[in-house]
Amino acid sequence: MSVPSDTSRRMTDSDLTIAVLQGIREDLQRSNRESAERFDSARAEQASARAESNQRFEVIETALRDIAAQLALLSCELKAAGLLVDQGS
Repeated sequence: MSVPSDTSRRMTDSDLTIAVLQGIREDLQRSNRESAERFDSARAEQASARAESNQRFEVIETALRDIAAQLALLSCELKAAGLLVDQGS
C-alpha cells in the first residue's frame, strides 16, 4: 500500500478548491441570469401597466373636455334665452 505524497495531496485539495469555486461561480451566474430575467419581466409588466393607465387617462381626459365644451355651450344657450343670470357683473 502506497501513501500519497504531500504534493499529490495538495493537488487534490487544490482541485477540490477549484471545483468548489467553479460551482459557486456557476451558481452566481445562474442567480444573476434569473434576477435579470425577473427584473426584465417586472419592467415589461410595469411598462404595460403604465401604457394602459395612460390610455385610460386619455379617454377620461377626452370625456371631461367634451363635457366641459357641452356645459359651455349650454351656458351660452341659457344666457341667450335669458334663463341664466350672469353673476360676474
